[in-house]
Amino acid sequence: PHASAPPLLHMQSFIDYMILHIAGGAEDWPDHNYWAFRRRGPLSDGWHFIPWDQEISNDNTTRNGSHIFPNTFELVNAANSPAILYDRLRRGPAFRFRFRERVHALYQNGGPLAAANSRARWASIQSRIDKAIVAESARWGDSKQSPAFRRETTWLAEMNFMQLPGSGFWDVMWPRQLQRFRNVSLYPSIEQPSFTRNQGPAAPGTAIGITAPSG
Repeated sequence: PHASAPPLLHMQSFIDYMILHIAGGAEDWPDHNYWAFRRRGPLSDGWHFIPWDQEISNDNTTRNGSHIFPNTFELVNAANSPAILYDRLRRGPAFRFRFRERVHALYQNGGPLAAANSRARWASIQSRIDKAIVAESARWGDSKQSPAFRRETTWLAEMNFMQLPGSGFWDVMWPRQLQRFRNVSLYPSIEQPSFTRNQGPAAPGTAIGITAPSG
């Protein structure tokens, strides 16, 4: 945009918003279940989109699309939604470059969406709500099926699967999530190199190693 034009979209938060929804497989989206806000006046940094009511996400290893885009999460373009902005923006090289950089920062080198970190974060939340699931199953457990969903037979079995290293939800989904971004040129098709030191200050003479997965 022109330098004098007010910012219309907070790009960093928007990219994070889209990464979370595409990676998490948000089924009940993008035509609804979101909020947007901005600060009025000259101090506005643009619109921010906020996830809301996305309980149907991070729950399925085979679902490929949302309820209105059944075949793909990464090609969402619903009108009157943040997805239409994403659809237009991802066609531009500057946006694609910034998106790729953010995916790499979140997924690689111990980033917050690396499988181990997602598993640990999930375990922390799980421990806080574990007993509350009893009340939740009492409220909803028999509304969809009989016998009712129960903590012992449904919740704990699912949580065990979420946490299994190597074959559980997070390790199964990590490469699939990256592939979604690769499908639309929002992440490179080749594996990125890894470094023996990824961040922070280094003393003079520190040796840094780099390894390419392809050799």
